Amino acid sequence: MIQVVGGIAVGAAAMMMAPSIMPIIAGAFKPVAKTLIKGGLMAYESGMQAVQQTSAALTSTVASTIETIEDLSAEAKAEILESQKAEISESQPAAVKKAKKKAA
Repeated sequence: MIQVVGGIAVGAAAMMMAPSIMPIIAGAFKPVAKTLIKGGLMAYESGMQAVQQTSAALTSTVASTIETIEDLSAEAKAEILESQKAEISESQPAAVKKAKKKAA
């Protein structure tokens, strides 16, 4: 029972003193709050720069990879066409080959 009465007394005293203490407490925590906000903003900006740099590097890498794949694809197509032409010329009869040589 004494603890309950003591708790009520402390609560009542805090309520009466709050209007005079709150400006002091707020004044003490304002610089801390500003520092925390500044730190958060700086971390955000640093994070955004890191994301932009990573994005640029990734875009460059993807573009380079796509170009390499396109080059390899073009080379493979050219090799297939050469192979098909060689097969066709090997399968033609000798008479057709002679006629083509004369025409050329």
